[in-house]
Amino acid sequence: MFDQFLFVGLPYAAILSLVVGSVARYKMRAFSYSSLSTQFLEDRWLAWASLPWHIGIFLVLAGHLLAFGLPGIWSALVSIPTFLLAVEVLGLFSALLCLLSLIILLVRRFVDARLRAVTSYIDVAVLLILLFQVSTGLAVAVHHRWGSAWAPGALGPYIHSIFLLQPDVSFVKEMPPFVKLHIASAWVLIMFLPFTRLVHALSVPLHYFVRSPQRVVWNNSRSQVRFKQKNPG
Repeated sequence: MFDQFLFVGLPYAAILSLVVGSVARYKMRAFSYSSLSTQFLEDRWLAWASLPWHIGIFLVLAGHLLAFGLPGIWSALVSIPTFLLAVEVLGLFSALLCLLSLIILLVRRFVDARLRAVTSYIDVAVLLILLFQVSTGLAVAVHHRWGSAWAPGALGPYIHSIFLLQPDVSFVKEMPPFVKLHIASAWVLIMFLPFTRLVHALSVPLHYFVRSPQRVVWNNSRSQVRFKQKNPG
């Protein structure tokens, strides 16, 4: 029964929350659809965390999407020992980048007085969820090695069954605890995503590629002084 809740009920609740919450937030608070950057308040700690975080999470997500989105091609690639080793090393390095960045971002929220003043409970909660998610992913990588090879075939069918509305928990029922925790925390993260700063990941400014060019006209004190000098009357 508990497995049904974690791997059937929770996923559909998370997907519903993601869709409804994202649309509702965009309709009611469109200007909040951003990362709400705190760089103006503090940028020294952020400089050590932001770039590594974005590099690490991009590589981690890219690996997951390729493995579960194109399982046939991925399985053929990881059957090559050199490629499998490279993927495992890169994945571990990326996860460590994410972990270090999250620790810096979490500590940053508490050591700077100005940031503490604008930090909400949801800010801390999402950082803790992300920290738990990355930690369980690292635990899987360490204790259940070569996940790049076995995960698509073992967990891919479960993910596909969720989106085909034919949920089948038999694929995850016998999985080790770290794997189960990693999957469940991913669904929790998806559930909360529309109500956090992470929602900006859903906002891709594609209209910038097709919008009309903008003309910038400077209007400052220097130009006004030059104008008066040329036109004293």
